[in-house]
Amino acid sequence: MIFPLILSGAAAILLYTGLLFLIISIRKGDRSTYFIFALSSLCYGIHILFEIMTIQQETIPGILLFFKPQVAVEFVAGIFWLWAIAHYTQVKPRRLLWLLTSIFSLLAVIVHSPPKKKSRENEVRGNTRTINYQQEKVVD
Repeated sequence: MIFPLILSGAAAILLYTGLLFLIISIRKGDRSTYFIFALSSLCYGIHILFEIMTIQQETIPGILLFFKPQVAVEFVAGIFWLWAIAHYTQVKPRRLLWLLTSIFSLLAVIVHSPPKKKSRENEVRGNTRTINYQQEKVVD
């Protein structure tokens, strides 16, 4: 189990970097680049913590329990990272940034929208089979 140990070290470094740049942004005053970079580092650190919890789960519902917040934090971190790079490079036309932010947000909503809770009926040689998605069993 060396992989979760390596990931926890990376998460600790990212969380430390995020807190450090957050303190730097507070002390320097009007430095939005440091603040946005701090938020992106904190989000990526939290993302790695959720990744560790996802890896350690043994059941599909357990994996999904940690996978959805992990993906949400990943989208938020991607948005912060995009804006941190834009502030650092001083990109002036913001329309592309707003478009990419909208696309990231739309993807996050699509990923987190629940599937339809209908049961699907299949005709199998004259018999009706209902697949129940909640319990992940085939009910005949």
